[in-house]
Amino acid sequence: MNFISSIYLWLLPLISVPLLIYLFNKNKLLNIDFSSLFFLHKIKNESIKKINIINIILLIIRTLIILFFILMMSRPTYNSLYQNNKNAEALVLIAIDNSVSMSSALDEKVKDIVKNTIEPFGENSKIKLITLGKNETIYNGKKKDLNLNSIKIKTTLRSVDFELINKIIKDNTDNLNTFLFIVSDGQEHLPISNINIPEEKNLYVSYLYTDNKTNNLSVASIKTDKKILLPSDKFKLFVSIQNNGKNDIENNFINLIINDTKVGKHQLNLAAKKSTTIEFETSIPSYGQHLCKVELSEDQISYDNDYYFTINIKNIIDIDIISNDRNIYLDNILNSFNLSSDIIKTQYHTLNSYINKKIDTNILFIIGLDNITKELSDKIYANKQNDNFKIIIIPDINDLNFNKIGYFIEDFNTVKSNRIIYQDDDYLEMKPEYIKDDFIYSLYKNYPSRNIKIFNYIAIKSNNNTIISLEDNNALLNRFLPENKNIELNILSISLNLNSSNWILKGSIIPFMQYLIINENLLDYHEIDKPISEIKLVGNSQLISPKENTINISSSNTKSFFNELGFYKKTIQNKESYIAVNLGNQELTAKHLSYNELENILDSKINLFKTANEASNYINNRIIGNELWRVFLYLVLVLIFLEMFIVNIYIKND
Repeated sequence: MNFISSIYLWLLPLISVPLLIYLFNKNKLLNIDFSSLFFLHKIKNESIKKINIINIILLIIRTLIILFFILMMSRPTYNSLYQNNKNAEALVLIAIDNSVSMSSALDEKVKDIVKNTIEPFGENSKIKLITLGKNETIYNGKKKDLNLNSIKIKTTLRSVDFELINKIIKDNTDNLNTFLFIVSDGQEHLPISNINIPEEKNLYVSYLYTDNKTNNLSVASIKTDKKILLPSDKFKLFVSIQNNGKNDIENNFINLIINDTKVGKHQLNLAAKKSTTIEFETSIPSYGQHLCKVELSEDQISYDNDYYFTINIKNIIDIDIISNDRNIYLDNILNSFNLSSDIIKTQYHTLNSYINKKIDTNILFIIGLDNITKELSDKIYANKQNDNFKIIIIPDINDLNFNKIGYFIEDFNTVKSNRIIYQDDDYLEMKPEYIKDDFIYSLYKNYPSRNIKIFNYIAIKSNNNTIISLEDNNALLNRFLPENKNIELNILSISLNLNSSNWILKGSIIPFMQYLIINENLLDYHEIDKPISEIKLVGNSQLISPKENTINISSSNTKSFFNELGFYKKTIQNKESYIAVNLGNQELTAKHLSYNELENILDSKINLFKTANEASNYINNRIIGNELWRVFLYLVLVLIFLEMFIVNIYIKND
């Protein structure tokens, strides 16, 4: 016999209470002899035995009442085969993976699996159907009331998190017998090996493997060979394609569509469970934002056949510069972008003239830390007109520390910083291994050593905001994203001066500076798994979804998610642009494990089945627990009635 609430067994010593009371009362009786009660001695021998027997019976009954009540509270159980006792209490949880990879099976196959899985259970068994996309309960009731035809299982476009399984288990462990069936297709990124199965619980976890994808290609990712682009410049797109199905794919097609015009097409042959990269080369004749799509031939799952992105060719990039003097090195770097066309337009300001003007650009260079004041930071932080405001701060050769940065970043002036000057042939180097950013690393990974030299800079220790570090663990480039400010703050430790570094003479500083000033990626898209807040939309923005639904963006809903794939129209200050939204990377690139691979990684406590019939046979031959608390409840009630009856008869006769 087992006990569900064994803590109540600690109350068992209470069964001695009736005996203690009986002994206590018995010892209180005193023998007093006097003549007027002499006649009682004559009946003593006749009645004492009867009285003792009744007291002992009452003592036993009261002891049993306490004992059975404690056992009832402890919920004792005994075990038996389920097929021999289908009226046993059971909670059946069916957790359905309703991610995109399961979308072709949700309407019919999953419902058939549910129907066959619950077949062995009694009509009064409690059934819960839960989708893993949003941990949504789509049915909660008795088996006899379940109508599968009336239930709609919706596909979720966001990736499924199997941590929800642990939450489902935690919320449903009060039942004596809990059967959990996970219906999924074996996606590798779902950590089913991390499911926590509580000890000493009658919890039976099973995984129903339902991978029925025969033909399914998906666009896993897309990349380009350019960071900045001019009209009519040729560029390449590299599209990664993955075959998630069981069959080899032959004679399929992949199309590249730009602004609703098909500009490229490739025939595609791909073996099962393999991936490949398709290369397109094209050009775009005009400036602006261009809506692009990679399109695959139709197959079993349509959601992952289209991949949306935008290509942003900026015609003019306006830059404000706050500086006491023109900086010839910065001018030369920025003018290098204007060889074919005037893309970048700069305007110099003094500190006072900038503070007194309207902010109408979203890129600002600040040369010299004396040009940073509280009045300037207040003006910039109060500006709500521009999206993704970029500030690049470059110290003057005479600046001694970064204390003035404290006007932009709270408590920054408490961070120790000081100028370091190397003499003669001493210097530091910028080395690729100290670069955190992938794009900057790609620029410098193949450069020879001792190429970029640092002679004179402001030293500040590297931290989580550091993008490039130096050999002495001081920062060369720090980036800060002040919370809720929609601002990116880049701080260089060197000056644009030959006494500070030879970097300004190197051609590699041009793509680096381009990296700092370009607000939008050339190729841009958003994953549906990521919150809207990652786009850094300003307040009072409006989005129109691909299905023409309106979304008004405010501080209260920026943590919400997109729920449609395709192009969203964005309107800010009457200016329109588009956001491309795709499935998340996890869903697009997930490997699907075979039955044998799943079998090797699953916990031994989790049963793996190919069919619902296998699960049914498992249920029938499962040894389950049966509760006895009702038996002890009935015994307690009977004994209470019996005790009352004996006491009443005894008093009446007495």
